[in-house]
Amino acid sequence: MSKLDRAAKDKVTNALSEIADSFHESSDEQAQKFATLQNHMNRVVNVRLDEIKLTENVRDEIDQDCQEFKNLVESVRKHGILCNVVLELRGTLSKYELICVAGHRRILAAQAAKTIERIPCLIKTYANRGDRIDAALAENLHRLDLHSLDIANGYKDLIASGWTEQDIADHYERSIRTVSRYLKMAKWPNEAQNL
Repeated sequence: MSKLDRAAKDKVTNALSEIADSFHESSDEQAQKFATLQNHMNRVVNVRLDEIKLTENVRDEIDQDCQEFKNLVESVRKHGILCNVVLELRGTLSKYELICVAGHRRILAAQAAKTIERIPCLIKTYANRGDRIDAALAENLHRLDLHSLDIANGYKDLIASGWTEQDIADHYERSIRTVSRYLKMAKWPNEAQNL
């Protein structure tokens, strides 16, 4: 093996060693962050926006072009996020995720405002999907702008998660008849729902 080949091989070996070291450091950092988040369970902490995953949402759509959303973005620019969002901590020491349960609009507004990096978040865990949907629905039902089809689809998701119509009626203080009507709406064809 020539000196050039040996030098090239040493360079590659050193580079791979540095990558491995940085991987272990990042794994240690991940484990430390996860442990810190677990220690702050059921408390509000400031979380970086880029760490939050927006997946399931009670609302089918969030209209980011409407004036109300633009007003929210402007408010976030001026005052920041005044009401915390709810995140679910999922995963293990080596790999975890922070999933948005409630506060999708606030997160999208903060991203659009481009003035803040961290937002206040209540860290939670949920026993099952039904509990997660319940938490999201509970927050959004108190807002005037939650569409009736969003409620209907939320109820449908609760039924799919093992709730009964009676469970929903009791929990949200609605009549069985009201819950049944919402569930009928959730079965409407997409063309009807889009109207």
